[in-house]
Amino acid sequence: MSVLSKTLKVKIGRKHVVRDYDRFGNERWYLRVPNCPKYRFKAKPFDQNGQLQTAFITEYDRALEQIIHDSAFSKAVEEDVTSLNFLLKRYFMSPEFKSTAAVTQRDKRSVLERYVAEHGHRPFAGFTKKHLELSVAKRSGTPGAADKLIRYLKTVFNWSISEGLADKNPASGVKKINKTDGHHAWSEEEITRFRNVHGIGTTARLALELTLNSGARRDDLIKLGPRNLVNGRLAFTPGKVTRSENKPQITIPMLRTTTTALTAKGHKGLSFLANEYGRSFTGNGFGNRMRKWADEAGLPDCSTHGLRKSAAIRMAYAGATAPELMAVFGWRDMKTALYYIVQAEQDRLSDNAFAKLMAAEGL
Repeated sequence: MSVLSKTLKVKIGRKHVVRDYDRFGNERWYLRVPNCPKYRFKAKPFDQNGQLQTAFITEYDRALEQIIHDSAFSKAVEEDVTSLNFLLKRYFMSPEFKSTAAVTQRDKRSVLERYVAEHGHRPFAGFTKKHLELSVAKRSGTPGAADKLIRYLKTVFNWSISEGLADKNPASGVKKINKTDGHHAWSEEEITRFRNVHGIGTTARLALELTLNSGARRDDLIKLGPRNLVNGRLAFTPGKVTRSENKPQITIPMLRTTTTALTAKGHKGLSFLANEYGRSFTGNGFGNRMRKWADEAGLPDCSTHGLRKSAAIRMAYAGATAPELMAVFGWRDMKTALYYIVQAEQDRLSDNAFAKLMAAEGL
Protein backbone atom coordinates (compact mmCIF):
# COMPACT_ATOMS: atom_id res chain seq x y z
CA MET A 1 0.00 0.00 0.00
CA SER A 2 1.32 3.44 -0.91
CA VAL A 3 1.22 6.37 1.49
CA LEU A 4 -0.91 9.23 0.15
CA SER A 5 0.64 12.65 -0.19
CA LYS A 6 -0.55 15.39 2.15
CA THR A 7 -2.26 17.11 -0.79
CA LEU A 8 -4.27 14.00 -1.66
CA LYS A 9 -5.25 13.43 1.97
CA VAL A 10 -6.55 16.98 2.25
CA LYS A 11 -8.39 16.70 -1.07
CA ILE A 12 -10.13 13.45 -0.08
CA GLY A 13 -10.82 14.66 3.45
CA ARG A 14 -11.38 11.13 4.82
CA LYS A 15 -9.28 8.93 7.12
CA HIS A 16 -7.89 5.45 6.41
CA VAL A 17 -7.91 5.76 2.60
CA VAL A 18 -4.94 4.07 0.89
CA ARG A 19 -4.07 2.97 -2.64
CA ASP A 20 -1.82 0.56 -4.44
CA TYR A 21 -1.27 -0.74 -7.96
CA ASP A 22 -1.67 -4.25 -9.32
CA ARG A 23 0.98 -5.93 -11.50
CA PHE A 24 -0.52 -4.31 -14.59
CA GLY A 25 -0.21 -0.82 -13.12
CA ASN A 26 -3.94 -0.43 -12.41
CA GLU A 27 -4.73 1.89 -9.50
CA ARG A 28 -6.72 0.40 -6.59
CA TRP A 29 -8.20 2.23 -3.60
CA TYR A 30 -8.92 0.76 -0.17
CA LEU A 31 -10.42 1.65 3.21
CA ARG A 32 -8.00 0.29 5.77
CA VAL A 33 -9.12 0.75 9.39
CA PRO A 34 -6.59 -0.55 11.94
CA ASN A 35 -7.33 -4.07 13.21
CA CYS A 36 -10.17 -4.53 10.70
CA PRO A 37 -10.39 -6.23 7.29
CA LYS A 38 -9.58 -3.86 4.43
CA TYR A 39 -12.28 -2.83 1.98
CA ARG A 40 -11.68 -2.21 -1.72
CA PHE A 41 -13.59 0.70 -3.25
CA LYS A 42 -15.56 0.22 -6.44
CA ALA A 43 -15.70 3.97 -7.16
CA LYS A 44 -12.64 6.12 -7.79
CA PRO A 45 -12.06 9.17 -5.55
CA PHE A 46 -11.65 11.62 -8.43
CA ASP A 47 -13.22 12.16 -11.83
CA GLN A 48 -11.31 13.04 -15.01
CA ASN A 49 -11.21 16.70 -13.94
CA GLY A 50 -9.68 15.88 -10.57
CA GLN A 51 -12.89 16.63 -8.64
CA LEU A 52 -13.88 14.49 -5.66
CA GLN A 53 -16.77 12.22 -6.67
CA THR A 54 -20.01 11.92 -4.69
CA ALA A 55 -20.18 8.19 -5.44
CA PHE A 56 -16.84 7.65 -3.69
CA ILE A 57 -17.90 9.58 -0.57
CA THR A 58 -21.19 7.67 -0.41
CA GLU A 59 -19.38 4.34 -0.72
CA TYR A 60 -16.82 5.42 1.90
CA ASP A 61 -19.52 6.31 4.45
CA ARG A 62 -21.38 3.05 3.84
CA ALA A 63 -18.22 0.91 4.08
CA LEU A 64 -16.98 2.63 7.24
CA GLU A 65 -20.39 2.20 8.88
CA GLN A 66 -20.35 -1.53 8.07
CA ILE A 67 -16.83 -1.96 9.45
CA ILE A 68 -17.85 -0.21 12.68
CA HIS A 69 -20.97 -2.38 12.85
CA ASP A 70 -18.96 -5.62 12.46
CA SER A 71 -16.40 -4.47 15.02
CA ALA A 72 -19.12 -3.55 17.54
CA PHE A 73 -20.77 -6.95 17.10
CA SER A 74 -17.55 -8.89 17.66
CA LYS A 75 -16.91 -6.96 20.87
CA ALA A 76 -20.52 -7.17 22.06
CA VAL A 77 -20.60 -10.97 22.09
CA GLU A 78 -17.76 -10.93 24.62
CA GLU A 79 -19.55 -8.57 27.02
CA ASP A 80 -22.05 -9.07 29.83
CA VAL A 81 -25.35 -9.63 28.01
CA THR A 82 -27.27 -8.10 30.93
CA SER A 83 -25.49 -4.74 30.76
CA LEU A 84 -26.86 -1.50 29.33
CA ASN A 85 -23.74 -1.33 27.18
CA PHE A 86 -24.61 -4.65 25.53
CA LEU A 87 -28.24 -3.60 25.04
CA LEU A 88 -27.20 -0.37 23.38
CA LYS A 89 -24.85 -2.13 20.97
CA ARG A 90 -27.63 -4.54 20.05
CA TYR A 91 -29.87 -1.54 19.38
CA PHE A 92 -27.25 0.10 17.15
CA MET A 93 -27.17 -3.10 15.07
CA SER A 94 -30.96 -3.29 14.80
CA PRO A 95 -32.99 -2.57 11.64
CA GLU A 96 -34.99 -0.01 13.64
CA PHE A 97 -31.88 2.08 14.30
CA LYS A 98 -30.54 1.54 10.77
CA SER A 99 -33.82 2.80 9.29
CA THR A 100 -33.34 6.27 10.78
CA ALA A 101 -31.59 9.05 8.89
CA ALA A 102 -27.79 9.17 9.07
CA VAL A 103 -27.81 12.51 10.92
CA THR A 104 -30.19 11.04 13.52
CA GLN A 105 -28.00 7.98 13.93
CA ARG A 106 -24.93 10.12 14.59
CA ASP A 107 -26.76 12.21 17.17
CA LYS A 108 -28.19 9.17 18.98
CA ARG A 109 -24.79 7.50 19.10
CA SER A 110 -23.17 10.63 20.49
CA VAL A 111 -25.76 11.15 23.24
CA LEU A 112 -26.19 7.51 24.27
CA GLU A 113 -22.52 6.54 24.14
CA ARG A 114 -21.65 9.38 26.52
CA TYR A 115 -24.27 8.06 28.91
CA VAL A 116 -23.12 4.43 28.79
CA ALA A 117 -19.52 5.53 29.32
CA GLU A 118 -20.67 6.17 32.90
CA HIS A 119 -23.54 3.70 33.35
CA GLY A 120 -23.02 1.07 30.66
CA HIS A 121 -21.72 -1.59 33.05
CA ARG A 122 -25.01 -1.63 35.03
CA PRO A 123 -27.71 -4.25 34.31
CA PHE A 124 -30.32 -2.63 32.07
CA ALA A 125 -33.12 -4.50 33.87
CA GLY A 126 -32.20 -2.67 37.07
CA PHE A 127 -32.82 0.85 35.75
CA THR A 128 -35.85 2.59 37.21
CA LYS A 129 -37.71 5.82 36.60
CA LYS A 130 -36.06 7.22 39.75
CA HIS A 131 -32.58 6.48 38.36
CA LEU A 132 -33.32 8.37 35.17
CA GLU A 133 -34.91 11.29 37.03
CA LEU A 134 -31.63 11.61 38.95
CA SER A 135 -29.76 11.65 35.64
CA VAL A 136 -32.06 14.44 34.44
CA ALA A 137 -31.52 16.43 37.64
CA LYS A 138 -27.76 16.06 37.21
CA ARG A 139 -28.11 17.65 33.75
CA SER A 140 -30.47 20.44 34.81
CA GLY A 141 -27.95 23.02 33.60
CA THR A 142 -28.54 21.80 30.04
CA PRO A 143 -32.27 20.95 30.03
CA GLY A 144 -32.47 20.42 26.27
CA ALA A 145 -29.70 17.82 26.42
CA ALA A 146 -31.32 16.14 29.44
CA ASP A 147 -34.65 15.80 27.66
CA LYS A 148 -32.95 14.45 24.53
CA LEU A 149 -31.18 11.76 26.58
CA ILE A 150 -34.49 10.58 28.05
CA ARG A 151 -36.16 10.63 24.63
CA TYR A 152 -33.42 8.45 23.16
CA LEU A 153 -33.36 6.07 26.14
CA LYS A 154 -37.13 5.72 25.84
CA THR A 155 -36.66 4.67 22.21
CA VAL A 156 -34.01 2.10 23.16
CA PHE A 157 -36.12 0.54 25.91
CA ASN A 158 -39.25 0.47 23.73
CA TRP A 159 -37.22 -1.39 21.12
CA SER A 160 -35.87 -3.80 23.77
CA ILE A 161 -39.42 -4.57 24.93
CA SER A 162 -40.52 -5.32 21.36
CA GLU A 163 -37.53 -7.66 21.02
CA GLY A 164 -38.36 -9.47 24.26
CA LEU A 165 -35.15 -8.28 25.93
CA ALA A 166 -36.84 -6.14 28.61
CA ASP A 167 -40.28 -5.98 30.17
CA LYS A 168 -40.44 -2.31 31.23
CA ASN A 169 -39.42 1.14 30.07
CA PRO A 170 -37.91 3.16 32.93
CA ALA A 171 -37.92 6.31 30.78
CA SER A 172 -41.73 6.33 30.55
CA GLY A 173 -43.23 9.08 32.65
CA VAL A 174 -39.99 11.02 33.14
CA LYS A 175 -41.07 14.65 32.72
CA LYS A 176 -39.41 17.13 30.37
CA ILE A 177 -37.54 19.93 32.09
CA ASN A 178 -36.83 22.13 29.08
CA LYS A 179 -39.56 24.78 29.09
CA THR A 180 -38.15 27.01 26.34
CA ASP A 181 -39.48 27.37 22.79
CA GLY A 182 -36.24 26.00 21.38
CA HIS A 183 -33.83 27.86 19.15
CA HIS A 184 -34.26 31.61 18.91
CA ALA A 185 -35.82 32.64 15.58
CA TRP A 186 -33.92 35.49 13.94
CA SER A 187 -35.86 38.74 13.70
CA GLU A 188 -35.84 40.85 10.54
CA GLU A 189 -33.61 43.35 12.37
CA GLU A 190 -31.11 40.58 13.21
CA ILE A 191 -31.09 39.35 9.61
CA THR A 192 -30.39 42.90 8.40
CA ARG A 193 -27.62 43.31 10.96
CA PHE A 194 -25.96 40.08 9.81
CA ARG A 195 -26.16 41.24 6.19
CA ASN A 196 -24.62 44.60 7.07
CA VAL A 197 -21.62 42.91 8.71
CA HIS A 198 -21.17 40.09 6.18
CA GLY A 199 -21.42 41.56 2.70
CA ILE A 200 -22.09 40.04 -0.69
CA GLY A 201 -19.20 37.82 -1.78
CA THR A 202 -18.54 36.26 1.66
CA THR A 203 -19.26 32.68 2.64
CA ALA A 204 -21.17 33.97 5.67
CA ARG A 205 -23.58 35.93 3.48
CA LEU A 206 -24.10 33.00 1.13
CA ALA A 207 -24.85 30.74 4.13
CA LEU A 208 -27.49 33.17 5.37
CA GLU A 209 -29.19 33.55 1.98
CA LEU A 210 -29.11 29.80 1.22
CA THR A 211 -30.71 29.01 4.58
CA LEU A 212 -33.44 31.64 4.24
CA ASN A 213 -34.14 30.45 0.70
CA SER A 214 -34.08 26.69 1.24
CA GLY A 215 -35.05 26.37 4.91
CA ALA A 216 -32.67 23.40 4.88
CA ARG A 217 -31.32 21.83 8.03
CA ARG A 218 -27.64 22.27 8.71
CA ASP A 219 -26.61 18.82 7.47
CA ASP A 220 -28.55 19.29 4.23
CA LEU A 221 -27.39 22.86 3.73
CA ILE A 222 -23.68 21.99 3.68
CA LYS A 223 -24.29 19.41 0.91
CA LEU A 224 -26.04 21.79 -1.49
CA GLY A 225 -23.98 22.29 -4.63
CA PRO A 226 -24.13 22.61 -8.43
CA ARG A 227 -25.77 19.20 -8.74
CA ASN A 228 -28.76 20.58 -6.79
CA LEU A 229 -29.47 23.28 -9.38
CA VAL A 230 -32.09 21.89 -11.74
CA ASN A 231 -33.66 24.23 -14.30
CA GLY A 232 -32.89 27.23 -12.14
CA ARG A 233 -34.38 25.66 -8.99
CA LEU A 234 -32.88 24.12 -5.87
CA ALA A 235 -33.67 20.41 -5.70
CA PHE A 236 -32.62 18.15 -2.83
CA THR A 237 -33.80 15.31 -0.62
CA PRO A 238 -33.67 16.08 3.11
CA GLY A 239 -31.48 13.69 5.05
CA LYS A 240 -33.54 13.68 8.25
CA VAL A 241 -36.28 11.37 6.99
CA THR A 242 -36.61 7.89 8.43
CA ARG A 243 -37.93 5.81 5.55
CA SER A 244 -36.38 6.06 2.10
CA GLU A 245 -39.64 5.35 0.26
CA ASN A 246 -41.25 8.37 1.94
CA LYS A 247 -38.43 10.83 1.39
CA PRO A 248 -39.81 13.98 -0.23
CA GLN A 249 -37.91 15.58 -3.09
CA ILE A 250 -37.88 19.30 -2.34
CA THR A 251 -37.73 21.61 -5.36
CA ILE A 252 -37.94 25.35 -4.73
CA PRO A 253 -37.30 28.56 -6.70
CA MET A 254 -34.10 30.53 -6.19
CA LEU A 255 -34.67 33.93 -4.60
CA ARG A 256 -32.89 36.88 -6.16
CA THR A 257 -30.94 37.49 -2.94
CA THR A 258 -29.62 33.91 -3.06
CA THR A 259 -28.68 34.08 -6.74
CA THR A 260 -26.84 37.36 -6.16
CA ALA A 261 -24.91 35.95 -3.18
CA LEU A 262 -24.05 32.75 -5.06
CA THR A 263 -22.83 34.58 -8.16
CA ALA A 264 -20.72 36.98 -6.10
CA LYS A 265 -19.13 34.23 -4.01
CA GLY A 266 -18.61 31.69 -6.76
CA HIS A 267 -17.89 28.06 -5.94
CA LYS A 268 -15.63 25.15 -6.73
CA GLY A 269 -16.08 21.50 -5.97
CA LEU A 270 -19.16 19.67 -4.76
CA SER A 271 -20.64 22.21 -2.33
CA PHE A 272 -21.60 25.88 -2.46
CA LEU A 273 -20.35 26.37 1.12
CA ALA A 274 -16.67 25.58 1.63
CA ASN A 275 -14.15 26.37 4.36
CA GLU A 276 -10.93 28.32 3.89
CA TYR A 277 -9.23 25.17 2.55
CA GLY A 278 -11.82 24.75 -0.19
CA ARG A 279 -13.31 21.68 1.46
CA SER A 280 -16.96 21.08 2.28
CA PHE A 281 -17.92 21.81 5.88
CA THR A 282 -18.80 19.07 8.32
CA GLY A 283 -22.04 19.60 10.24
CA ASN A 284 -20.30 20.59 13.47
CA GLY A 285 -17.69 22.62 11.61
CA PHE A 286 -20.36 24.68 9.89
CA GLY A 287 -22.28 25.12 13.14
CA ASN A 288 -19.16 26.47 14.83
CA ARG A 289 -18.42 28.77 11.90
CA MET A 290 -22.00 30.12 11.89
CA ARG A 291 -21.65 30.76 15.60
CA LYS A 292 -18.50 32.79 14.89
CA TRP A 293 -20.17 34.79 12.11
CA ALA A 294 -23.19 35.56 14.28
CA ASP A 295 -20.95 36.68 17.16
CA GLU A 296 -19.07 38.99 14.78
CA ALA A 297 -22.43 40.60 13.97
CA GLY A 298 -23.26 40.95 17.67
CA LEU A 299 -25.95 38.24 17.57
CA PRO A 300 -25.14 35.85 20.44
CA ASP A 301 -28.63 34.29 20.49
CA CYS A 302 -28.75 33.48 16.76
CA SER A 303 -27.96 30.02 15.35
CA THR A 304 -28.31 28.09 12.11
CA HIS A 305 -31.46 26.29 13.23
CA GLY A 306 -32.94 29.58 14.39
CA LEU A 307 -32.48 30.88 10.85
CA ARG A 308 -34.46 27.89 9.52
CA LYS A 309 -37.26 28.86 11.90
CA SER A 310 -37.11 32.42 10.58
CA ALA A 311 -37.54 31.14 7.03
CA ALA A 312 -40.73 29.35 8.12
CA ILE A 313 -42.02 32.41 9.98
CA ARG A 314 -41.39 34.63 6.95
CA MET A 315 -43.44 32.34 4.71
CA ALA A 316 -46.24 32.02 7.26
CA TYR A 317 -46.49 35.82 7.53
CA ALA A 318 -46.58 36.00 3.75
CA GLY A 319 -49.72 33.83 3.85
CA ALA A 320 -48.31 30.38 3.04
CA THR A 321 -50.68 27.50 3.80
CA ALA A 322 -49.81 24.42 5.86
CA PRO A 323 -49.38 22.15 2.79
CA GLU A 324 -47.20 24.82 1.16
CA LEU A 325 -44.94 25.02 4.23
CA MET A 326 -44.74 21.23 4.35
CA ALA A 327 -43.65 21.14 0.71
CA VAL A 328 -40.87 23.68 1.32
CA PHE A 329 -39.52 22.36 4.61
CA GLY A 330 -40.08 18.64 4.06
CA TRP A 331 -42.28 18.23 7.15
CA ARG A 332 -44.44 15.10 7.29
CA ASP A 333 -46.57 16.30 10.21
CA MET A 334 -48.95 19.22 9.64
CA LYS A 335 -48.70 20.22 13.32
CA THR A 336 -45.30 21.81 12.74
CA ALA A 337 -46.59 23.91 9.84
CA LEU A 338 -49.70 24.95 11.79
CA TYR A 339 -47.52 26.18 14.67
CA TYR A 340 -46.01 28.87 12.44
CA ILE A 341 -49.31 29.70 10.75
CA VAL A 342 -51.12 30.17 14.08
CA GLN A 343 -48.33 32.43 15.31
CA ALA A 344 -48.54 34.59 12.19
CA GLU A 345 -52.35 34.65 12.27
CA GLN A 346 -52.41 35.76 15.92
CA ASP A 347 -50.18 38.71 15.10
CA ARG A 348 -52.36 39.64 12.13
CA LEU A 349 -55.53 39.44 14.22
CA SER A 350 -54.07 41.59 16.99
CA ASP A 351 -52.92 44.16 14.41
CA ASN A 352 -56.41 44.23 12.89
CA ALA A 353 -58.01 44.60 16.32
CA PHE A 354 -55.84 47.59 17.22
CA ALA A 355 -56.37 49.12 13.78
CA LYS A 356 -60.13 48.98 14.37
CA LEU A 357 -59.74 50.43 17.86
CA MET A 358 -57.59 53.32 16.66
CA ALA A 359 -60.02 54.01 13.78
CA ALA A 360 -62.95 54.03 16.19
CA GLU A 361 -61.16 56.46 18.50
CA GLY A 362 -59.93 58.61 15.63
CA LEU A 363 -56.26 57.92 16.33
